[in-house]
Amino acid sequence: MQPVKKIPFAPNDIKVLAIKGFTVGDPLNSGSFACVCKATYKDRPAAVKVIDLEKTSDDYRIKFLPRELYTMKKLRHRFLIRIIDIYVVGNRVLVFMELADGGDFLDLLHSTGALTEEKTRFYYNQFGDALRYMHGIGFAHRDIKCENILLNGAHNRAMLTDYGFTRSCFERHTGARVLSDTHCGSRAYLAPEVLAGKKYNPLISDVWSMGVVMYVLLQNRHPFSDRDSKKLLLAELARDYKYVSHLSEQCKSVIEGQLDPNPSTRLSMIDVFNHPWFEKGSKHTDSSEED
Repeated sequence: MQPVKKIPFAPNDIKVLAIKGFTVGDPLNSGSFACVCKATYKDRPAAVKVIDLEKTSDDYRIKFLPRELYTMKKLRHRFLIRIIDIYVVGNRVLVFMELADGGDFLDLLHSTGALTEEKTRFYYNQFGDALRYMHGIGFAHRDIKCENILLNGAHNRAMLTDYGFTRSCFERHTGARVLSDTHCGSRAYLAPEVLAGKKYNPLISDVWSMGVVMYVLLQNRHPFSDRDSKKLLLAELARDYKYVSHLSEQCKSVIEGQLDPNPSTRLSMIDVFNHPWFEKGSKHTDSSEED
């Protein structure tokens, strides 16, 4: 794998960003049309997501990017990656955000192996509360996966990130619930109703994805193989997964409540946090929005 090249900027653009207190450094990772780089804001470490508009589709620029930028500005929570500011520089959109320098959950599992129930509960109380906050104000994430939950350097703070598929679930003028028909997200984390191509309630499909994340943290493997979409859907509907290491019955119960193939009986995020398994450990001390 070749190293990602540093993104060039015009000298005048560098000066304008510097006046506002920002610098853009070396790339951390790169996708098909966006790159995350190291950055500084007022001489403090930060990160910046650089979106190359020339590499994006018309659908993304018209539909998904405005929604993502709107969401970034609106959501504020201790366990959501904090957005510092957003700029358009030439043909690029620069999203400056706090730096999570502890990697993601897959990085953590690679170094530690499966987590204990206590450690999983500790982290879930954090990123789960961020999702509960999002759901409470009517937003679904729609791309929850281990790679989209980042850790700080001390590995004591887990933050949900990446709002590329996030959307409001209520009609702006009437307040009516709106179902989704965009089948987005990573296949291994998709709920069966999404895989089946049906219109779906994205708040409830988020909970399925959370159940997959919880299973992965505790077992260091995915509950279902995602090599074949049809087989994956059948396995999800049949609850065809196994536990390879010991878990308490209450822990299994909360996983199974999230991995319920029936959306109408699947747990909500409020139900998850009311489950007895969470009473064994204290919830984090601050579930409020940031000031």
